[in-house]
Amino acid sequence: MNPSRLRLLSPLLLLGIPALAMIWTDQVNWSLLDFCIMGALLLALSVTIRLIRRSLPNRQKWVYILFVIVLFILLWAELGVGIFDSPIAGD
Repeated sequence: MNPSRLRLLSPLLLLGIPALAMIWTDQVNWSLLDFCIMGALLLALSVTIRLIRRSLPNRQKWVYILFVIVLFILLWAELGVGIFDSPIAGD
């Protein structure tokens, strides 16, 4: 498979994990809005990492990419379970 196609399909593959989990168990209960929000987060993550890789020098690049990934994980956890108890926290 062409590597560029695999990069385009990887968010769909990642979103397929909770979709399959919804079929097998009742503990995963995502709505269409959940899939849209996670898709938007994955798209923003990939676009941001791509911009960082193209525009910054090698020494600074990995620090910013790590920061963006940590920020993504914290936002994902907040939306999912509400680790900071903010207004956007999930149930």
